[in-house]
Amino acid sequence: MQRKANSNQNTYSRIPERHRQICRPRMSPTAFFFFSLGLVGCLLSGGAQADDCPKNWLSYGSHCYGYFPQELSWPRAQAQCQRSGGHLASILDEDEHEAVATYLRQAQRWDDEDVWIGLSIPSRSRAWTWADGSQLDYTAWEKNKSYFALRGEHCALLEESSGFLLWDNESCSDRNPFLCKV
Repeated sequence: MQRKANSNQNTYSRIPERHRQICRPRMSPTAFFFFSLGLVGCLLSGGAQADDCPKNWLSYGSHCYGYFPQELSWPRAQAQCQRSGGHLASILDEDEHEAVATYLRQAQRWDDEDVWIGLSIPSRSRAWTWADGSQLDYTAWEKNKSYFALRGEHCALLEESSGFLLWDNESCSDRNPFLCKV
């Protein structure tokens, strides 16, 4: 046994000094264990989602939401969102709606503009449809406003006056800031 240990030591001593640095462990076994455990934890949890979203965007669930203050028509806003890799935002439940409303109140502190979302009645259709194809199961239409599109108001937005908690419909050619979802 002693002889085998000496032969391993002799093998190591035959390695040139400049290469020995590569062979030496740089981390204690305990530190390596905790490093590996942390790395596995990050991989299993999907990583840090907030880091995946652009700066000043909202990370919620598996999506990122970006507020764009430039005022565009609904079709142009949708095209801009598609260039960012997404669509005008779909809002699928009350929790998502509250998160988005809170984000918009912070992002639009000094403005009082309604914000386009991805809900519209496409041409040749009679039903409200999300731009990303999601099913419309949740709504938050303003009271005393018709769910039905009137006078060519075929696009939906979040009303600033409600703290972005209510929806209204407007003409798609009107120009408003918008919310993208990626």
